[in-house]
Amino acid sequence: MVSLCSCQVPAAESPTTGEPQQVGARLVTLLPLTGSLAGNGPSRERAAMLAAMQVNEAGGLRNGRLQLDHLDSGTQSEVAATRLENYLNTQGKPDVLIGASSSQVSREILQWATRENFPMISPASTASSFTRDDDADLFFRTAPSDAFQGTVLADRIQESGVRKLGLIYQNDAYGNSLKDTLESALSSEAVSVVSTLPYAQGDADALLAQLDAFFAQDIDGVCLVGYPQEAPQIFNHWIDTGAKPDMRWFFSDGLKSAQTMAGVREPFRLDRSLGTVPSSLPQEASARFEQDYLAQYQALPVSFAAHTYDAVVLAALALQKQQFDPSVSIGDALREVSSPPGQLVGPGVKGLKDALERVARGEDVNYEGASGNVDFDAQGDVLSDYEIWTFRSGFIFRVETRSPQR
Repeated sequence: MVSLCSCQVPAAESPTTGEPQQVGARLVTLLPLTGSLAGNGPSRERAAMLAAMQVNEAGGLRNGRLQLDHLDSGTQSEVAATRLENYLNTQGKPDVLIGASSSQVSREILQWATRENFPMISPASTASSFTRDDDADLFFRTAPSDAFQGTVLADRIQESGVRKLGLIYQNDAYGNSLKDTLESALSSEAVSVVSTLPYAQGDADALLAQLDAFFAQDIDGVCLVGYPQEAPQIFNHWIDTGAKPDMRWFFSDGLKSAQTMAGVREPFRLDRSLGTVPSSLPQEASARFEQDYLAQYQALPVSFAAHTYDAVVLAALALQKQQFDPSVSIGDALREVSSPPGQLVGPGVKGLKDALERVARGEDVNYEGASGNVDFDAQGDVLSDYEIWTFRSGFIFRVETRSPQR
């Protein structure tokens, strides 16, 4: 059974008849509406819908409107693969797939993309191993690699005064990638990784059974790499047992969610925690996106929503470029519309209208994303600033932003 719906976005209208135009391009999102990332998935889907609506309000692309279909990944590789297979069998190949969110699901879906020859742009899969993949130039991501997140997180752990760290991590492509990067980055710091505890997503009972022994070790800090599903149970176990009440906690990007603290009995105990997440410095592009999102949905976007918006916009601009220059590959088209040289363009209907019209005239554009820098390199990666965040009485607050060496 296909879990599918079409995004009801305004169709671009014919300038002479006012009738909806034909479909110019079809994208499909593969995002976590259920499963351990379900707390963030709907906001990312709405960001994709906003991008599609604005592209169509700006006149559409490839002489038609942009159609956006949706699949629920379930935050599980097998579920995502089955739903994608059903979609391909019933709807055919999309022009571009937007997703997946988790690195483990993207790892599975990349096999389909390379076999069936369609591009995919992930807004949130950060595993550093994707940089080394032979993906036929079909895998791109608007979220940066964990290679930099690991160094930022390692720096903050070292600066905190923690010297003996325990590492709890999700045993999949995402968790293993960041674990390896973090251990490598800490090897040159005055911090020792004393113990590591892998766990399987969704198997909270097995993880909780090992926590007493884990907390009993000589550690003064814990880094948790994973998703929100198991986090409240981990924190409550730590609180209830009274183990090392002054221990510092550190979090990966996947835990920046209100769900991470849902049901935690004493949330103030995590007030000294620190986490990392890709972010953009305050700028016109990100502010424009947040204003439009808030106006459309009466809510603020969550982490990686801006990256999802950018993925849809970049796909649209690249497909528009291919329409008027068929000799360019989709990979090269994505790089050309996202990078200098070219007229700087940004989010919002006005910016997208300017961008789509310039591309149609054969002009170069450089899209500056809602999520910040989206200049794709030869591997389909981007650089990004990183936000340092914390929980205070269960609420998320920004601490600072750090930038990579460009």
